[in-house]
Amino acid sequence: EESASVLRTLVDAGDVGYVLLSHHSAWQLSLRAADSGLPFAGAIAEYSLLRRDAESSLRPALDYLGLGLIAGAGLGRGVLSGQYLRGLPAGSRGAGDLGGYVRELLDDDTTSVVQGVVKAATALGVEPVDIALAWNRRSLCASTIVSPRTREQLDQLLGSDLELADEISEVLDQISDPCG
Repeated sequence: EESASVLRTLVDAGDVGYVLLSHHSAWQLSLRAADSGLPFAGAIAEYSLLRRDAESSLRPALDYLGLGLIAGAGLGRGVLSGQYLRGLPAGSRGAGDLGGYVRELLDDDTTSVVQGVVKAATALGVEPVDIALAWNRRSLCASTIVSPRTREQLDQLLGSDLELADEISEVLDQISDPCG
């Protein structure tokens, strides 16, 4: 309520145009949108080929309210880059302070998804991150949050404009199906 009050003040002053809610459940999102009077544009939730729960948990509420989704950790915490298929590279997030956060996604299920992403990338002559971002663009999200650590990574992500063929997108949907 305190945060909503501050946001209302900023909106009324013209300093904020739209508000996004981060990491709220569908019922919390609906409640805030109905009660606060704030100009909500959407929500931010972890969403990638490795974390698709927002499709069932959040999407119906977003659609009903006419709001968009911004994919947080859109590259699966960096796992979709393929760099963790052979272990934890020195200097990576997984080998550093965020090791627990990254390692949470390093299991047999996610490994098979990442292998599929790498296979698609190899076949198309692109990088795995291009596949992951292209899939996000075709999915339910309006935008994707990424966290490059170097200028080279930033340039690569900004230059990623791959469009997936329907067949490739369908295979990615199948191998990463949260209900599968």
